[in-house]
Amino acid sequence: IEELRAMALRATLADRFDGRAYMLVGVAEMWLRHHDLAHAFLTEALRLNPSLAKAYSQLGSNYSLSGNPAASLEPLRTALRLSPLDNEVFHML
Repeated sequence: IEELRAMALRATLADRFDGRAYMLVGVAEMWLRHHDLAHAFLTEALRLNPSLAKAYSQLGSNYSLSGNPAASLEPLRTALRLSPLDNEVFHML
């Protein structure tokens, strides 16, 4: 996880406009239970790319894992709307 986070942080420096790198940093932070940092990176990913379904899905997970499952519903619904045939739709459901 630490290696993923380090590589993703380097990717944010390589292209500060690519939301996918910020999403990956957010995922790593979430896995490390740094929910506030995860939220910041995931919301930045969505600011950069408002159609990034996986970022919405991960934001929903972060809300749930940080003790706010009610807040997870809207981002998860958005992820489903944006990518209804996603291979990981089970995660959003």
